[in-house]
Amino acid sequence: MHGTEIIPGVWIGENVKIGHNITLNGPSYIGESCELADDVQIGAYTVAGRGSSLQKGVSIERSVVWQNNTLKQHVELKGTVLGSSVTVLAGASVREESVIGDHCVIGKKCVVKEGVKIWPNKQLDHHSIINESIIWTEKQQKSLFGEMGVKGICNVDLTTSYVHRLALAYASTIKVGVKIGIGHDGTPYSQLLAHMFMTAMHASGVHTYDLGSGMTAITRYAVNHYHLEGAVHVRQISVEGEHWQLEFVDAKGLPIAKAQERKIENAYFQESFRRVSPKDLGYVKKAHQIMTHYMDRLASFVNSGAIHRKKYRVVVEYENQNLRSIVPMLFDRLGCQLIQLPGTHHSQEQLPAFMKDNHADLGVRLNDNGEIEMLVTEEGQVLDEVTLILLHIFMQVNLHDGEIRVPSSAPHYADWIGEKYGRKVVRLKMDPRSLMEGCSNHGFHLYSDGLYTITQILHMMSLQHCGFSQLVETDPGFSMCKKNVSCPWTEKGKIMRTLLEESRNHRVELIDGIKIFHEAEAGWSLIIPDSEEPLFRVLASANNSETAEKLALMYTKKIEHYLNAHIIVQ
Repeated sequence: MHGTEIIPGVWIGENVKIGHNITLNGPSYIGESCELADDVQIGAYTVAGRGSSLQKGVSIERSVVWQNNTLKQHVELKGTVLGSSVTVLAGASVREESVIGDHCVIGKKCVVKEGVKIWPNKQLDHHSIINESIIWTEKQQKSLFGEMGVKGICNVDLTTSYVHRLALAYASTIKVGVKIGIGHDGTPYSQLLAHMFMTAMHASGVHTYDLGSGMTAITRYAVNHYHLEGAVHVRQISVEGEHWQLEFVDAKGLPIAKAQERKIENAYFQESFRRVSPKDLGYVKKAHQIMTHYMDRLASFVNSGAIHRKKYRVVVEYENQNLRSIVPMLFDRLGCQLIQLPGTHHSQEQLPAFMKDNHADLGVRLNDNGEIEMLVTEEGQVLDEVTLILLHIFMQVNLHDGEIRVPSSAPHYADWIGEKYGRKVVRLKMDPRSLMEGCSNHGFHLYSDGLYTITQILHMMSLQHCGFSQLVETDPGFSMCKKNVSCPWTEKGKIMRTLLEESRNHRVELIDGIKIFHEAEAGWSLIIPDSEEPLFRVLASANNSETAEKLALMYTKKIEHYLNAHIIVQ
């Protein structure tokens, strides 16, 4: 090994890039073309091989890291050996006397325990705790699907070969000759994965509709418009540019059911893929003008003439790549003056200030998938979560004469609204499928389609001849508070049983998680185990913010106490 001794006992090769606030202790060696980001700590008896990338906050001591490895933010290695071309994702920890083989991927916040050996080409799931060596299985993970489909990192765990196998598994669970839509966002990698998915579907005898570039909402609508059996939408989900997601929807445009997810996972892990003869191969059909069809149907739900006469000025902050065509066309059709605030990375105060400067009637921030991130009234008021819940309730009253569907976290004010309008209020689980199923309208879904929601707001404003602030000015007389508390996967069930046992003297609702009612505080607490992260989500509602905060904090501390004291029902 060639290098230069920069301080006593610390040697580095050529073309090494070193950031700020680096800690280097000898004896240690940093190979050529390595990159050490800010706050990296290199302890004694450490070797970092050629071409390795150590990102911000990485800590290594008494370890050998061979060539071309990538260690993401705040990875910790102690007394371990990493082979070549290993990727260790953010927050992971690899302990003493462990060995990681070549081309492995260690998931985010994964913990590899002492003495564990991981053979080459293995993938470890996010947040997993690995106590035993992994030799034969290819991938250590709980499941393929998360809350909104299949997620992964570009060219790390979400590769073209992985997507090809996933598509074969999906195709094997549906009949030969059916039609499935494939959509994607505007990124090149999404387009690549979408085309890979289509070719695998064709090999299994499934026909595809190429829905082109757009939002997931358009893909959902296309299922209804073309009478498809389902669809898949591929999109980037992180601004850092690393994470992608494949969303699977059924014949109603809803996220596929858990039973269907399990069928796909079984086919994937068992490699039970269907092969068809050449005469049964699938084909692709281009879905022309699907965006125009989507806008036509969107406009049919509202009184476009009434909106047009009001000549509303609407400020929309959005990311150009996926929405640059449809947003201007939609507002032009509605006769609204669109004032664009480019990008989606402004501060919380910029959109309200920009609205006031332009005397706008409504302000909206959309993410790059067309989902609402912020709503602002003409007075500059940013709608909080409580007001958004009430807005969705009033929109349902305006849209149809049936039941009012609300998430299980909705306050009892929803029941008062139901009584006022003679409607039954039905509480739903807070997972995306349940919420969308309860509020679907010919392929449009109130809780997931930002443009559909905006057109309905403008429709209500025009019919009631009022501003947006008047539309949402009702005082609900309650407050909500949210908190998260970490909990290992293995303890979630025990914690839930303990909370249920402890709450036997309270009124309890089990629609989604455990909802515990507190009569003295005129409120409730809702404890939900997160389906993707090792944590609980604690929500509380009361007639004032202090009481809501108190209730949420009480159950957060209870869970922490149970974990620390091991006071749990087995």
